[in-house]
Amino acid sequence: MKKIAIAILVAVVAFQFASCGSKYTFDETRAFTGAWNRFKPIQFTVDVQQPGEDCDFHLAVAVDTARYRYSSLPVIFNIETDAGERRFFPATVLLQDKQGVWKGEWKDGLLVVDQRVRDCFSFNRKGTHSVKVGQATHYYDIEGIRSLRLYIVPTATDYPE
Repeated sequence: MKKIAIAILVAVVAFQFASCGSKYTFDETRAFTGAWNRFKPIQFTVDVQQPGEDCDFHLAVAVDTARYRYSSLPVIFNIETDAGERRFFPATVLLQDKQGVWKGEWKDGLLVVDQRVRDCFSFNRKGTHSVKVGQATHYYDIEGIRSLRLYIVPTATDYPE
């Protein structure tokens, strides 16, 4: 009986560790060495293990404000599954408020703005998804974007009591 109780306890603890994991579903940063071309999106490969769960997309953008002086950065997300299903959505990272004050934090001379750009997104299929993030300005190339961090987290749902 004692061995069975210990085995059940070990199984419960193992299940807890397996189900907790990281708070991030996906987290990856890409650095730019030059201009960001309008027709060359940044590609991330996301491995989805639990389709149907709601998640939030966040972008953290490091900007050299001497080179990129605009108040926002419009982007387009194109998501494609390995089965060929395609979805897309536009988003905008706000770099300045209405008074022209820069948002975010200053790190190493760059402005870093972290923003949720899509909430309650649900992947339809398990497997590999290609997430392409492209700049959606009307310029062919934009200067001043130094890095782009995409991280996806489970949507926090608060239910009333």
